[in-house]
Amino acid sequence: MLHRDFIRSKRIDSSWGKHYDWLFDNRHKADYRPLIQFDADEVKEIVEESETFVKEMAGLLNRLKQNGEKV
Repeated sequence: MLHRDFIRSKRIDSSWGKHYDWLFDNRHKADYRPLIQFDADEVKEIVEESETFVKEMAGLLNRLKQNGEKV
């Protein structure tokens, strides 16, 4: 849905799709591979990027609401 509705239509930058995909894939790995480990520096960077991602998505939702679009 993120790619189809927001990245293809250029409502958000494609880099956020890559970030979302990384999160999705690695969450799946962590759920099903109990011995997987992540580097602390990489996790710190991803958390910081994810905070920005959440802000970007909040801004997108606000814009959609202001334009009267279905959210």
